[in-house]
Amino acid sequence: FVANSSASTITEYAPGAGGNVAPIASIAGSATGLDNPRFITIDSSGKLYVVNALSNSITEYASGAKGNATPVATIAGSATGIDDPIGIARDSSGRIYVTNAGDNAITAYASGANSNVAPVYVLQGTKTGLTAPRACSSTAPAGSSSPTTPAV
Repeated sequence: FVANSSASTITEYAPGAGGNVAPIASIAGSATGLDNPRFITIDSSGKLYVVNALSNSITEYASGAKGNATPVATIAGSATGIDDPIGIARDSSGRIYVTNAGDNAITAYASGANSNVAPVYVLQGTKTGLTAPRACSSTAPAGSSSPTTPAV
């Protein structure tokens, strides 16, 4: 899967594809909620999660979504704390982590979050050393005390 920022589309290519090949599927259109998508992650059931930079949102699509697919969930609004989202990750419990370059923060949302919801926690402040974070992983590095704390 590829997030195409300027086109506001998601394209999927066959495993091993190379050269000038057409995608095997795409998500595109006015119902998708895609607005300058920057990064995607896929869960074990095939659901696709996308961060959208211009609308400061996260859109979630059902496994196998194609065409002008409507998101099954959208996290957006003033309570979310999303500000210029760049990266996204999920942990084994389904919690969603988002890197926010606009305010140098990582926001985390509960599994199943939807609409204008507040994050379950925010990693932010001068002691964090975060400056325009771009990507995160939900897998903690060796020796970490918390498997649900994102590795930035």
